[in-house]
Amino acid sequence: MEMEREMERRDEGSGGPGGIVLDLEMVGSGIYDVAYVVPMKIGHNEQQFQLQVDTGSSDLWVASAGCSTQSCSQTNGRLYNPGVSSVSTGHDFVIPYLVGRAAGPIVWDRVNVGGYVIENQAFAAANDVTDEPLSPSFIGILGLALPLNSIIADSIPPVTDNTPDGAAWASNLFSITPVSNAPSARFLSMSLQRPGSDRIPSLLGIGRHPASLVPDPSLIKYTTLVSERIGTLFWKLSVRAITVYVDGVPREVDVGRSNTGGVFPSAVVDSGVPLWLTTSRIANAIYGALGVGPAQDGMCECYRCFFFFVTFLFFVFVFGLMKWRIY
Repeated sequence: MEMEREMERRDEGSGGPGGIVLDLEMVGSGIYDVAYVVPMKIGHNEQQFQLQVDTGSSDLWVASAGCSTQSCSQTNGRLYNPGVSSVSTGHDFVIPYLVGRAAGPIVWDRVNVGGYVIENQAFAAANDVTDEPLSPSFIGILGLALPLNSIIADSIPPVTDNTPDGAAWASNLFSITPVSNAPSARFLSMSLQRPGSDRIPSLLGIGRHPASLVPDPSLIKYTTLVSERIGTLFWKLSVRAITVYVDGVPREVDVGRSNTGGVFPSAVVDSGVPLWLTTSRIANAIYGALGVGPAQDGMCECYRCFFFFVTFLFFVFVFGLMKWRIY
């Protein structure tokens, strides 16, 4: 089965300055626990795992052999062995999510994604993972939010030379030396497939757009990120419009104004959460556009209105350039 999966992969590009587009695998049992995972090789012995790409957090962690929680037992023993080639940083890591948490020592080790090798990437060898839907196909998180939001970088400040530090994976990716080995176009792109549909494939672009979705990259338009008071932490955008489709007919949703008085409300683009989390006013507007009303018990008619699965047919987000330009 593994060999068949490898043969079916349709990775595009050869890496290096030209970039690469990697297949993502959609894992999970349905709408509520879907995860999009990318293959990663860790350590000099190239332990192979799949990690969820998460644009809502900025850190990398992998469930390690020292983890004995219920979540880790679901991997059937496919756990990272930090004793092979990792180096301890002397720091610990804890991250709480909307549901679940991960914690463990921060180590340096070699990581390889799509042929891009980072020799001393800081990440957590998590030995305490709770309430996470891990499986043999999903044993950790590759955080792709803005590096300024990194917990690890806050503990181990990044530096501008090649000394091992706590820089996020994306920062190290675009800082690979020599520069001829790094993507010349400094962006990541992602498309996410809907459960039960193959209309849009699940892809991760590193310095390259998938030709099947973006035949003319010059037509890509970028938008300004919404910054917090302390800086730009997330891929947070202004929501100008929401359109739902009922039997193929588009229906516009009135998104109103931001709660903070801005012209438009803002939202975090988070590939790690399969639900829309929003205000009751916007949620009611969406349900109304779909023609969904309350049931006799006052709740939504759940057979018609599960929580909205977030499928971004294609979105592009541009990371900061070199580490010294981010921090």
